[in-house]
Amino acid sequence: MLEHNLPPDQCFVQSKGTANVSFETIEGLTIEPQTYTGADLYRLDAETIPTLISPIVPRKGVWALVGSSDTGKSMLLRQLAICVAKRTNFLGWDVSGEHWKVIYIATEDDNVSTSYLIKRQSTQIDDLENIRFHFESDNIPEYLEAQLSSELADLIIIDCWSDVFGQNLIDSALIRQVLNRYKAIATKYNCSIAFLHHTGKRTEKLEPSKNNILSGQGFEAKMRLVIELRTDLNDENIKHLCIVKGNYLGREFKNSSFVLNFDPQTFLFTNSNERVPFELLAVPVDTAQRKRRVQPHEIPNETHLIILSKVFKGNQKLKLGELNPKLSNHYDQQCNDGYTFGKERVAKFLSHLLEEGLIIKQGVDRSPNTFYTLLNDD
Repeated sequence: MLEHNLPPDQCFVQSKGTANVSFETIEGLTIEPQTYTGADLYRLDAETIPTLISPIVPRKGVWALVGSSDTGKSMLLRQLAICVAKRTNFLGWDVSGEHWKVIYIATEDDNVSTSYLIKRQSTQIDDLENIRFHFESDNIPEYLEAQLSSELADLIIIDCWSDVFGQNLIDSALIRQVLNRYKAIATKYNCSIAFLHHTGKRTEKLEPSKNNILSGQGFEAKMRLVIELRTDLNDENIKHLCIVKGNYLGREFKNSSFVLNFDPQTFLFTNSNERVPFELLAVPVDTAQRKRRVQPHEIPNETHLIILSKVFKGNQKLKLGELNPKLSNHYDQQCNDGYTFGKERVAKFLSHLLEEGLIIKQGVDRSPNTFYTLLNDD
């Protein structure tokens, strides 16, 4: 049985399914235990994976919609919120709500712009009271706990992840730690939490992939579902909904896009019921048109120092194993020349930085005690 510290009058036990486990109900909210035997799990009535949007979006857990700028990610998620609130299908897929309520965390828009947008996407005010919009980015887990303990919801939309996270987007350990709290909220309140996030700058011409996500691997790893939304190469009003990760979906969902038509007047998407293989969404690389590889000596020392201040932020000393990935990430963003910052290229930049005296190596090569520092505190 799940242990608790609640007074007896706030908790009672009820059975669920056919498993020999106990569930607690706190003020009408069923709290599932987190420890089961294999036999308990076998006895559970779980013939299918529960979904909010059948068969794609999970009923409980965290997932993400990602894409580059101006692909319509927020509009698509707002349309999803309206569909849940109004109990209508989403892009032709059935919606299975329990409370038919949505909480929308909008960190990039305000109440006036959202008023304009929602009136374009919904011609009637009916059932829109089922969506709670919140226009702050601070203390979101605490806000969600307070809201859900007062009134349950089926769907929570976080638009966008980088604002509510507010930390280093390549810190996978910290990302996992923060997402664990959201996952706990989804589990406790039996709701689906969607995060809007972005893809890397140069991934629009690549094949859709979970590797296009702008973040540490910790973000993608925590998601049960990742959808990449991208604009068609030839028509900006055609969008491709690409499922690049789906823990419980077959391969047939994850090798071709769902082609959506976008109406620029209503800001609504419709499913064309057409599919396009992922490989056809990538732009063939023309080696003759590729940019010339940027060399370290071509970057002014002032720019090097700005980049290095970000690399060494919060760390006075970095060992080589810590320094290399940070140099790779920050110089990749700076150069933007279409070439990756692999081991050899990073070594070339590191050698230049040492020659220019912008960073200092203390120790000898291959020693585990060798570390690198900036030239001075300024």
